[in-house]
Amino acid sequence: MKFEAEFNSFMENSVNLSAGRLNTLSSRVATIESVLREKASDFHGLEVVAARPQGSFAQQTIIN
Repeated sequence: MKFEAEFNSFMENSVNLSAGRLNTLSSRVATIESVLREKASDFHGLEVVAARPQGSFAQQTIIN
């Protein structure tokens, strides 16, 4: 790629979320999963089998 260094800099500094924001997001996702697992039994035996990241979070393409 002709402008690979410029592109990578743009992605890191303008597009992608900072490490702090990614950590906040991961923490919030874990909290939601925890609450769902705790409260699932309140709904007639509902069980949370698996929780997986979705969308841009899963694809690691979140835009700032």
